[in-house]
Amino acid sequence: MWRTSAVSAPSNPNEIPAHATLPDLPLDAEDRATLTSEIWGMLVTGNDDVEEFLETYAEDYELTEEQLTVAFAALREARLRQQAEIGDYRSRTRAAFDEINANGVIARADFTCCGTCASAEIGDERDESRHWSGFIYFHNQDTDRLIEDGSTYIGYGAFEPENFDEDAYNQLSDQDKEDLYLGDVVRMLDEVVFPIVRRHGIEPEWNRDLGTRVLLTNADWYAPIDS
Repeated sequence: MWRTSAVSAPSNPNEIPAHATLPDLPLDAEDRATLTSEIWGMLVTGNDDVEEFLETYAEDYELTEEQLTVAFAALREARLRQQAEIGDYRSRTRAAFDEINANGVIARADFTCCGTCASAEIGDERDESRHWSGFIYFHNQDTDRLIEDGSTYIGYGAFEPENFDEDAYNQLSDQDKEDLYLGDVVRMLDEVVFPIVRRHGIEPEWNRDLGTRVLLTNADWYAPIDS
């Protein structure tokens, strides 16, 4: 559950501020806290779509859609006020991902609902503007953890190299193909991804096993909603 705090500095840009309160509603204290947490948890991901909120949570409360919409609007205004108090601040994680993307590795934050969808759709993010050596991403469920404790796992993978020789590749054994792919992934992470995230104060941890996602610690998340 999102914790209430009077802190409004960038060190806690997603905490529920003291001024974020629901209007009078026929709810007990526990349900008020739960509703506040659910609305706030959606807002701090950068999503202020009230219709999506109603579709997800309307059946959980004995409230009308109008009452839930008013509750959502109240906390949305509180988030906008908090953002104004925070001022011009940008998430280090988002800045790192933008830089990684600019260096030829597709980097997507808060990408799709889950790992299955993310791995299926990340290839579609590739365009013809340049050669892309590979990709990294974390999905919506990872974002929830990132907001909570400043760490997230990222998925990754390599695309074919720019000088890819398909005929030569097809002559390789399965083991040689696996070794070649591992080398491409390690090179992408060691030469592009890891140096950039470290420059942004984020520490990567990876055991060099393709079956293990990379853990980013000392990361952060801040995704303002539009006023």
